[in-house]
Amino acid sequence: MKLIQSKLLLAASIAAIMSGCSGTDSSANLTDTSNTTATQKVTGLVVSGEIDGFGSVIVNGVHYNSDSAEVYVDGEVAVETDLDVGMVVDIDAEQEEGKQPRAKRIDFYTKLAGAIEAIDAEAKTVTINGKIVLLDAETHLDASIDEVTLAPLKIGSVVRISGQTDSEGNIIASHIGLPKLHLNDRLSGTVSNLNLETSTLTIDGQAVNFSGATIEGELVNGVRVMVRGTVTNEGLSAEGKLIVINKIHSKGEKRAAIKGALHNIDGKLCLNGHPLKDMDADEIIGGELDDVQEGEIVAVEGKMNEDGEIMVERVKFDLAATLRQRGHVDAVDTKAGTITIDGNTFDLEAETDFSDKTPVRKRYLNLADLNAGDTVIVNAYPREHQRPAIKGIELVNGGELKKYFGQVHSEIASIEGSTLTTTDGVTVTLTETTKIAESVDLTTLILGKEGDELWICGIFEKDGSLTASFVTALGAAPTKDRTPRRAEPKKDGKYYGNKNAPNAEVETETDADQETTAETETPSA
Repeated sequence: MKLIQSKLLLAASIAAIMSGCSGTDSSANLTDTSNTTATQKVTGLVVSGEIDGFGSVIVNGVHYNSDSAEVYVDGEVAVETDLDVGMVVDIDAEQEEGKQPRAKRIDFYTKLAGAIEAIDAEAKTVTINGKIVLLDAETHLDASIDEVTLAPLKIGSVVRISGQTDSEGNIIASHIGLPKLHLNDRLSGTVSNLNLETSTLTIDGQAVNFSGATIEGELVNGVRVMVRGTVTNEGLSAEGKLIVINKIHSKGEKRAAIKGALHNIDGKLCLNGHPLKDMDADEIIGGELDDVQEGEIVAVEGKMNEDGEIMVERVKFDLAATLRQRGHVDAVDTKAGTITIDGNTFDLEAETDFSDKTPVRKRYLNLADLNAGDTVIVNAYPREHQRPAIKGIELVNGGELKKYFGQVHSEIASIEGSTLTTTDGVTVTLTETTKIAESVDLTTLILGKEGDELWICGIFEKDGSLTASFVTALGAAPTKDRTPRRAEPKKDGKYYGNKNAPNAEVETETDADQETTAETETPSA
């Protein structure tokens, strides 16, 4: 398996693959292409994933023109401003050869909605209708929610969750919002244990009785659905609609670009209900073929046949952003797709999220909008022999007096009492409540750039220092509740945020690669 150096090249290859494919209209709401000429090939696209940004709608790093798109939220007519970064959406799209793909319809379905039954701001978990929701550095919160205390959320608060279900049945939240209007209990996911005689089924481990619901679509095991109703002692009673998601009405070949959690349906590994076929080790990015298992969050690209099966061409693991750093911008290079923060340079991915957390709250933000001196928070993951890759950037000018959740991967330059200083200049304060893993012995720690590496989780204070809540050696994987997305140690014991073999072949970036990267559209929001 080759480790791909530049994620920006990935977006370019996706666009090239899509634009170079012939195909027939085969998804709901796609334009009839029967009369197109040979020079106007149009490909139907089946897309699903988290919104990376706007200015068009950006999903999985690809810009979809949304000027004429129909927008629906939980099956109801909506507008694009009802959508937000981090929400998982389904897009029916088409692409004329050589042109930007165009969204015909955008659907957002609530993953889980209901009243909070339990909340733990330190562990970053909330419980809704018996389901545990895990928050991490990549969870996008409603503007009114404090990322440290989670205020004003409390027991009884009604929230709307978007995200994915892991192998343990927990939901990894990509977005948490406070609905403008009161919502009834809602749940979406993959159907199993369907019994039409008793009008019961299971969605990601939750029992559902749909005897009182209106069904929209063909209900079978393995499809994705969203139900509205009321939680009872027996489970979720669907009193309103039961909507079948990702309905494919017509036949023919199309392309799929889907990010989600893998499921095992009748012995077949599926993504959003679509069986995956023809995978091999050379197509895996950020993991090994054996790692492609139920519950893993992956982005899959390939052709989709008339039976809804995906002929896999690429699988990319969703690696955890285990580095969350607050700092000031030194320089921005939009051509190279890099940003330097407090002396440290980061690479952008095609899928990098941009969020404006300033009082202005610009909806459209991209790398060109950032300037030297701006205060930002970056969510990134370290890479062996490469610069860290950024998954998200938050502009927080004007928020210098707030506290922010932080994570640091670094060597330690000095230790003075309960104060650590990292080699990249972050001051870390240990307190009586700081949990230090058994893998860490501060008295024998090797200091300096070539010394031992630590993974530190905590709160960035107003002065920029980090008050540590958790410290572990970089070779020891953080606990599941702190990095709910995939983040595993390398086989040589060091923690890089991916799982490549120690002697994995590394593809070096050539001059031609650099030129391609420079020509790639800068990720924007």
